Amino acid sequence: MKRRNNKKEREDNDVRKRIVAAVFLLVNATLLPNSLVFADTVLANVQTTETSTLSEDESAPSQSSLSGENSYQNLEDSSSAVENFTPPKISGNPSLQGANGRFEQMKPDKIHLSASKQTKESFIQQQSAHSYIDTQGVYEIVSTDVQLPDGQWVDKGTIQLVIPTEPTEQVTNYLAYYVAKKIKTYSLPLEKSADFLMFDDSITLDKEHFLSSVRAYYSEVAAGPIIQTHISMTETYTTLNETDIYPTFYRQEEHQKISGPALITDKVALSDQTTWVHIQTANYEGWVAANSVTAHEPKTVPVEASQGQLSESAVTSLSLDQAWLQQSEETISHSESYHVQRAVQISDQVFYVLTAKDSSIVFVPQKEFQPKDPVSAETDFSNEQIGTAESTASDSKETTDSSFQPQNKVPQTDESTLRTAHPSITYSTHVKNRGWLPNVSSGQLSGTTGQSLQVEAFRIHLSSSLSGAIEYTSYVQGSGWQNWVANGAISGTTGQVKQIEGINIRLTGQLAATYNVYYRVHVRNFGWLPWTMNENPSGTLGYGHQIEAIEIQLLDKNSSGPATNGISYIEKEPSVLANTHVTNRGWLGQTDAANQAGTTGQRLSLQAMQLRLSENTIGGGITYQSHIANKCWETNWAQNGTISGTTGQNLPIEAIRINLTGTISTRYDVYYRVHAQEFGWMNWAKNGESAGTQSYAYRAEAIQIVLVRKGGAAPGATTRAFRIAPPRITLQGHVSNIGWVSQTSLNNSISYANQGRQFEAIRANLGTSRYTGGIQYDSHIADSGWTRTVSNGAISGTTGQNRSLQAFSFQLTGELAENYDIYYRAFVRSRGWLGWASNGQKAGSVRMNLPVEGIQLTIVENDRRPSGYQPNQLTILGQVNDQTPQGRFINSVSQSANRIAPAHGLYTSVMLAQAILETGYGTSYLAQHANNFFGMKFKDGEDEGKYGYIWHISNEVINGVVVPVNSKFRVYQSTDQSFLDNALKLRYGVSWDPNRYAGTWKVNARSYRDATRALTGTYATDPDYGQKLNNLIEYWKLDQFD
Repeated sequence: MKRRNNKKEREDNDVRKRIVAAVFLLVNATLLPNSLVFADTVLANVQTTETSTLSEDESAPSQSSLSGENSYQNLEDSSSAVENFTPPKISGNPSLQGANGRFEQMKPDKIHLSASKQTKESFIQQQSAHSYIDTQGVYEIVSTDVQLPDGQWVDKGTIQLVIPTEPTEQVTNYLAYYVAKKIKTYSLPLEKSADFLMFDDSITLDKEHFLSSVRAYYSEVAAGPIIQTHISMTETYTTLNETDIYPTFYRQEEHQKISGPALITDKVALSDQTTWVHIQTANYEGWVAANSVTAHEPKTVPVEASQGQLSESAVTSLSLDQAWLQQSEETISHSESYHVQRAVQISDQVFYVLTAKDSSIVFVPQKEFQPKDPVSAETDFSNEQIGTAESTASDSKETTDSSFQPQNKVPQTDESTLRTAHPSITYSTHVKNRGWLPNVSSGQLSGTTGQSLQVEAFRIHLSSSLSGAIEYTSYVQGSGWQNWVANGAISGTTGQVKQIEGINIRLTGQLAATYNVYYRVHVRNFGWLPWTMNENPSGTLGYGHQIEAIEIQLLDKNSSGPATNGISYIEKEPSVLANTHVTNRGWLGQTDAANQAGTTGQRLSLQAMQLRLSENTIGGGITYQSHIANKCWETNWAQNGTISGTTGQNLPIEAIRINLTGTISTRYDVYYRVHAQEFGWMNWAKNGESAGTQSYAYRAEAIQIVLVRKGGAAPGATTRAFRIAPPRITLQGHVSNIGWVSQTSLNNSISYANQGRQFEAIRANLGTSRYTGGIQYDSHIADSGWTRTVSNGAISGTTGQNRSLQAFSFQLTGELAENYDIYYRAFVRSRGWLGWASNGQKAGSVRMNLPVEGIQLTIVENDRRPSGYQPNQLTILGQVNDQTPQGRFINSVSQSANRIAPAHGLYTSVMLAQAILETGYGTSYLAQHANNFFGMKFKDGEDEGKYGYIWHISNEVINGVVVPVNSKFRVYQSTDQSFLDNALKLRYGVSWDPNRYAGTWKVNARSYRDATRALTGTYATDPDYGQKLNNLIEYWKLDQFD
């Protein structure tokens, strides 16, 4: 019982809160008109426990509803929310023109949200989004019932919504409100909103909070109407009488009353059981309820062939539509005689179709024509309500009754009677809403200009006694070039509302040998194109522009015709459109592949692609194939928009192949390249070649594709568009106190640096490869030197002898060596990692008793380098390049220097540089005949019994002058003895100054440069002595011995 009382108390409190809220809203109704509706809703809820669903024009949900709780749970919050937030104003006149410029109804299954810095006006102009949402509300650009007109052929079922970058909270709420409305309108599963709501990277929203807001709004908004059927209508007329006309049938907020004649151009039936028609008057256009107008179909009524004149007040129109709308194009001569082609009745009005002497056609009301002969009685036809009729419009019909032809029609006679020695040419065009126009003769215009009426077909008659014929063809919208026809046959289509975009005309037989045929066309947005002749095309292809008029001339070859040096045929270059499926992003949507399809710099793999040709007026198609991770090349080629690759399997594409097929392949090459992991943009492949990588396990991230005319230059470098990974290496090292250690990879590294362990042996093997060849290697072992070269898994070095491996080299053989380079480097005890050696160069140290403690080994394509590679780094210690006599000399004395200099606290590099400078790389007389590498002179009274001597003339600098001096010089028994004598001299100086060379000692010299500076002017009289030593040390990198 107590529980019931509590429940009743809560219900009473809730009622009181609702009444207070309603009073609050009624008071504020003048400020917030929508609050009045909301107040009624609140009062209604006093008597019912159900929550009413708000209509589109009703108040937005309160802030409490955004959290997913009951809208009326907190009275104060609800009142504040209603006061501070109103639903977005939904405006705009959404276009029904979908992909390819036609109504293309879709059932959306995704909603794509993005942010852009472009203005709303830019999106309106480009029609590149369904709606744009900003602080002013929602502006609907294209109906969400249709696909965007830019032809997003993959995301056909996606509603595209755009907001400005850095949106305010108000804009975010507007967006959530509108998204909720679309979800309800199209019955999308709210519980799966996270699946069908697609967030572009450009949009900065808290997705979880946004989805929560959408779910909250969903319970408040009402579904909008959607289009069930759509009919495009032609030659359907009506008369308005104070009829309400609206900007769009989706919303009926604003309207005005219109009277007068109107055209009916479209009819739509909506899901709310209403039907609307689109109305166009002379000054207005919009939508009216179908049951408020009556449709009239034009009917041709009998009229006797008649001539007459126009009344003084008569004005003419160039089409029946303009005549009905009372839109006069021009005033013509009232004294001229006109022929009545036919009479057309719309409702209770009759219009005459008149032909003047110049074959021009005009439309006038019957009352403005004064016939010379009586005209048959007018005929009425019944009216019909659009709202109840199954069909309200019919296609224009070509009249064949001979009684409707003008009196001056050429008599129908046998064709043979018309054949003369001088050919006669006539031609006619079939024009939208006009049908077949009368024949005109050579040089005259057939068709229309300035009326945006497309030519849909044409035919040419040529009569001549000469053999041959006139043949012609046309490029028809959506169908391409038609087969050639001749002598009066129709080229093009009728009754299909398909425009002609190009024509071509030629003569055959004797006619071709005697005459030239000239022709030109008037094209929408281009006007008259220049004249061309004799089987050269005229018009435009790929732009979708209709031909509106044609002129043709037949002239003797001896006659001069119109100039034909202009561009009479403009063909849009074909391109490739690509849609790519990317990790974590799904399908990105159609894009011009000449720019980029996919992503770069985001580490996202390309997983599938769809390609098709755009503006392909030539014929043929495109095929493509992917190399997929763990699956190799696909067995079958995809083509013309089908999927190549995989989705939902997380398998990256690694390489692609693309080819053209059919006619287009004879005129264009297809070039393409891949943006690959680690490589970036690679070079270009073409026409079925492979592009990308294989066996690296590197993902493709983006592609570029361009079409180049045959013989044209490639868009960039074409070498190595496709890279196959080198074979993997199995590297094994025998390490002290551990034994054999193994690693298999493209990039091997076995290291025990600074652990007191040493390599003692190595061996290596290669994995499988498309190329022949193998791997060779050798090693330098303590106490024994270099081993013989071994290969393919054999051991180089020793095991069980505790003898360190101090240097090594690797080399590829056969085809492998032609396509790849092998790089390696050593970690040498107390010296660290040395530079990268390659292809047989030595790595490590020799003659220095320094073990190898680590090895890195990799194979790369021969135009690449390993990561971290730097040129001119030391790869081996204890020797220099021995490819020259100078290098061989240094290596011959380096061991002596390295034994003696460090033992006496001196720089080895300085002592080697001294030996080089003093002996000219061992070529001096003293070096070769006395082992004297430092120019030590023999001292009489001191050196007898210690050294032998030889006389030698040396150059001495005395008082700045070079003077030859003949002196005695010491003779040494070995290189070590000479280096030791020099070391003692530097350590103990001279008799009068024991510290004369103290500046060369390591304890006093921070670097070899300090030591060479201390020798200048003391050890040698040459003032440049120190700099010369520095140059030698730097050139030969002698500091490696320090």
